[in-house]
Amino acid sequence: MFERLGWKDREWAQILGKASVDMMFYFARAELEVDRSIIMDNTFNPVLSVPKFNDLKNQYGADSIQIICTANNKILFERFKARYESDNRHPGHGDEAVLKGFWEHLISGYSPFLDIGGSVIEVDTIDFAKVNYQEILKQVKSLLAK
Repeated sequence: MFERLGWKDREWAQILGKASVDMMFYFARAELEVDRSIIMDNTFNPVLSVPKFNDLKNQYGADSIQIICTANNKILFERFKARYESDNRHPGHGDEAVLKGFWEHLISGYSPFLDIGGSVIEVDTIDFAKVNYQEILKQVKSLLAK
């Protein structure tokens, strides 16, 4: 979206971010409409997204599995900082402005869990080498078989 609509500051990045999530829900609805399963990946804002997920659940009888990747706040902050400093992200994200308040956001009681019912699989990502991807897949398959 940055390449199509341009970029300038963090406020604009947030507007485009909300539009991107709206598009995600639009396409999710289109897939559910024709009885297809979906996978959505994002750091969803609960205030904006929980009502949309609940609408999908109510309209299509959709169930959910949340895979929540966790680590301690220090690691999350350092990962975000390293991503910002790597120059691998589009500058339109405005990560410099985010970095300044990210620590406060983490320690404010932020939770990645969405109150949308369904199942939750929590994955400790403090050490990626210890993540058992086969076990996660096994859990997802088990939940889908129910």
